[in-house]
Amino acid sequence: MVALSATLPTETRRKLLNAYAKGCGCPQPELPPAEYPRLTTFTPHGISAKSFAASPHVIRSLNLRWVKDAEWAEALQEKLAGGGCAAVICSTVGRAQEVFQRLQEYFPKKGELGLFHGRFLFVDRDRIEEDCLASFGKTGQRPKRYVLVATQVIEQSLDVDFDLMISDLAPVDLLLQRSGRLHRHEREHRPAQLAEPTMWLIAPNLDDHSKVQFAEAGFIYDRHVLLRSWLALRDRTSVQLPDMMDDLIESVYDLGRNCDPNLEAIYAEDWQTSLREYHLDREKRKNTAQQAQVPPARENNKPEHFTQGDEDGEDAVAAMTRLGEKSVTTIFLQQTDNGLVLPDSKISIDLEQSPNLDTIRSLLEHSTRISTKGLVEELLRQEISKRWTSALLRNCRHVVLNEQSEKEVGKWKLKLDREKGVLISKI
Repeated sequence: MVALSATLPTETRRKLLNAYAKGCGCPQPELPPAEYPRLTTFTPHGISAKSFAASPHVIRSLNLRWVKDAEWAEALQEKLAGGGCAAVICSTVGRAQEVFQRLQEYFPKKGELGLFHGRFLFVDRDRIEEDCLASFGKTGQRPKRYVLVATQVIEQSLDVDFDLMISDLAPVDLLLQRSGRLHRHEREHRPAQLAEPTMWLIAPNLDDHSKVQFAEAGFIYDRHVLLRSWLALRDRTSVQLPDMMDDLIESVYDLGRNCDPNLEAIYAEDWQTSLREYHLDREKRKNTAQQAQVPPARENNKPEHFTQGDEDGEDAVAAMTRLGEKSVTTIFLQQTDNGLVLPDSKISIDLEQSPNLDTIRSLLEHSTRISTKGLVEELLRQEISKRWTSALLRNCRHVVLNEQSEKEVGKWKLKLDREKGVLISKI
């Protein structure tokens, strides 16, 4: 049986079901209609799509407010003057680190500002995640006033709840997903000025020709999807949930839907141009996927049976599932007067000895995934430690920090900061 996410666009649900049916040797099913929220299931015996009652925190009017990036920090300070917990969700790690730095001027008191993203060392990331759940979970001890700056890491898996949310622009389905962390649980003492669930959306800038600029979000998400998401929301001050969920998602992902004939010429042109680029990108991805050799699902397969081009083994499996930029697991070590150690823990590391399981675990706890283009290539050119023969380490790279917790790698400078995570800048 395959069960599908309720927020998937209709066409995506249809394609997934057809692909699953083909793999099972079944005829393509006809997707039955069902209102959101729904559960769509498929087995060799048939297909069903059933609606079910939405959770209480989903049934509401979500207020929207567009804010300028240069102005919202001061407005947030004023909004939280009487207390409250806010989440600021940024498109990239670098953007989150910059916003965190900027907000320190407005929230200088210790214990009122935090940062959470995927480029902390895993040992720090686990600690931050536990702190988030302890403060913003259903039974958490909420601080009187707090601002958590984060990336998509709090978007789905964490059961956390905030009084106010500020978000960079993202695809509409992700924005709706993020709003699920807003007024998620019943609170007896939610601040009066934050009594209604409200999301502030950071408005994109317009260039000299009034063409919309998506800044960091444009490096993460497809331009056509971002454009349609912005157009779907730009004139709204509220969204009724869950009633409007399907309409909003389909307005963005139904590629057969024409743009509004009354749309401004600059945006109509952008719509058509970005749509062509969207289709070209999808065709490129499809051609890449077709190069992969995937053995039948019902056979007893090994990693070497999966190939892509001239690659084989684990690297091929990773390549076949990679939709974005390459990334590399990078372990951070530090050179001290007492030798090579793991940062903070000061556990000694000898690269000339084969690590045991406990040491491997400690090494991976002091790693993070790095995906910065250019830097990844520099890291991959480095030799892997000859003693790291374990399958858990053999695709990792490592950097050795100096006593200032810094390291130059090619044209890049890496700095390990306990508050901000791994900072990356060009030299």
